Amino acid sequence: MDLISILMFVMIGGAVGAVARFLVQGFFARFTSVPGWGGVLFINVLGSLAIGFFVTLLPEELAHHLGTDHGAAMDAMSMLELHELLALSAVGFCGAFTTFSTFSLDSAFLLVESRRQFLLNVFGSTGLALFAVFLGILLGKAVGT
Repeated sequence: MDLISILMFVMIGGAVGAVARFLVQGFFARFTSVPGWGGVLFINVLGSLAIGFFVTLLPEELAHHLGTDHGAAMDAMSMLELHELLALSAVGFCGAFTTFSTFSLDSAFLLVESRRQFLLNVFGSTGLALFAVFLGILLGKAVGT
């Protein structure tokens, strides 16, 4: 697949992910009493679950390469020609859907305003998102077998 095709799939996935994030945050703001960061927490956990699932679609040698600690992302990109589903889902959708920049900004404000909510937000987002990635990997392997 050529670079233009890959970029088109990333853009389509990114557009869908951004709209999905907007709608989920709007739902939380309008229909729940959860603080604003709660919607971001939900999005980050759900996005982490999804990316954990999608990574199971990678060839095994690439997934192993991503687990090494020597600039693996750049090395992997140079040896991978992304196929449509991975470009659309993991790179495009999850990249636009998850909101770690918003998470960081909210965390900075919470650190000043409420240390208790800051701790809940930071440890909740990080811990639950990591758990969700592993759960997504397990689900992906279960579906793939």
